[in-house]
Amino acid sequence: ASVLADVAAEHGFTRDEARELIASPTELELTKDEAMGAAQGGIRGVPFFIFDGRLAVSGAQSVVVLQAAMRQALAQAGQSEAPPAPAPANE
Repeated sequence: ASVLADVAAEHGFTRDEARELIASPTELELTKDEAMGAAQGGIRGVPFFIFDGRLAVSGAQSVVVLQAAMRQALAQAGQSEAPPAPAPANE
């Protein structure tokens, strides 16, 4: 709980708010419901990205793969012009 409160405090919550949420039976039920919904939707791991509610990418992916998924989602959404592909990076 202490580690979660520390992380939450770095993202706009107070430590007290985070501790209350962690201890809340209502929040636990909401979290279980969200996890069940995700599992029923085919999500089995993290990270899991859904672009425009229609294109999913599972697992840790490279920047290039995520950018391609975003361009594809934009194109499928009827955008007139998807962003251009980035130049290859010298890694």
